Amino acid sequence: MITDSNIIFDRIYDYQKNPVFHPLTCGINSGHKLLEPKIIDENKVILFCRDCNYVQEFIPDMFLEDDYETDIENYIQEMNEIYKIIQKQIKPSF
Repeated sequence: MITDSNIIFDRIYDYQKNPVFHPLTCGINSGHKLLEPKIIDENKVILFCRDCNYVQEFIPDMFLEDDYETDIENYIQEMNEIYKIIQKQIKPSF
């Protein structure tokens, strides 16, 4: 399990920028800016909303897992394969 807050920050920011994934959003208003990581109590990472100061103390386990990068790459590859299948099934009828 990863405990380095810099790695966790990088993973969260990369995830939030990737259009393949549903972003981590504010629990009060999903129209607010995306949640961002922040350190409290010297070493605890939380997610917070800059618009309303909503705090989510739960960090999804995937960001803490040692094999995060491999899991993300596999997921993206699977989504690309699904996209290709759908594209083949939805051929324009001109």
